[in-house]
Amino acid sequence: MLLQEESQQRLINMAKYQAAKLDTDVIKRKTVSESLKIQVTSQFDYDRAISDEAYWDEFLNDIEPFIYNTALKYDMAYIYLNPFLHEKARDVWYWDRGSGRNP
Repeated sequence: MLLQEESQQRLINMAKYQAAKLDTDVIKRKTVSESLKIQVTSQFDYDRAISDEAYWDEFLNDIEPFIYNTALKYDMAYIYLNPFLHEKARDVWYWDRGSGRNP
């Protein structure tokens, strides 16, 4: 009986640990998302984007360092610009695939 109780307690502790880890990961992803949203929306010129196709690449070049630095801090960061605005998909992303803190 003692072995069964100990096993159950270990399973409970493992489940709590995984739940806390998941909560932390979700909070981290939400932080990244909000940070990118604020930065992108504060810099993006919608009117110019509609009228000047060259603006898109210029904007991505300007925002890329911020995305890279965000990825250094949070292991990943990306933006994806709506292709329906100018009929071409554009994005910038960095992802630390090996957890080496180097996206």
